[in-house]
Amino acid sequence: MKQLVSLLLVLLIAVPWTHHAEAARNIPGQVNLKDKKVITALKSGKMTFRGVKLGDTVKTAQVKWGKPASSYRSVNQYYDYELDYELESDDYYDLAETYFTGQRRQTYPQFKLRYINYNNESIRFSYKDMLKYWGKKADFVYTSADTENYIYGQTILTYDSADGAFYGYQYADQATIKEIKRLYTK
Repeated sequence: MKQLVSLLLVLLIAVPWTHHAEAARNIPGQVNLKDKKVITALKSGKMTFRGVKLGDTVKTAQVKWGKPASSYRSVNQYYDYELDYELESDDYYDLAETYFTGQRRQTYPQFKLRYINYNNESIRFSYKDMLKYWGKKADFVYTSADTENYIYGQTILTYDSADGAFYGYQYADQATIKEIKRLYTK
């Protein structure tokens, strides 16, 4: 009987940790950037991340994704809100920054998902792989903060030429993509 009680205590303690670790492995934005179906969905703006798509509310995202590692209200603009999800292991660190915007008189849970910025060390890939899987011609290319950015539809792939690898991407609504193109057009 004593052994059974000890075993139950061990299981009760271990189960929540296992569940938390499992949830952390599935942070929003963590996808295979070499998968044709994923690439097509990202380019076309039809990608869904664990039940959440562009235009969904903060409330929907928190229900589907769980509690974020952190959240921020914008200092510069009154109608911006960010939820950050992270995954850290001995080998790598991944960060998904999700940005929501709202309008006057809306509460934060009503703000809508505008874009996901995903920086990952776990699935880096080369320039050659980008050409192979994403196509030889990007819709738009620009340089910002010593990184080259390649826009394919509604996705921006971020390339670090010093590292010689892509390390992240931004999946954004059409208004954000249009604004970026406007800002970086010469």
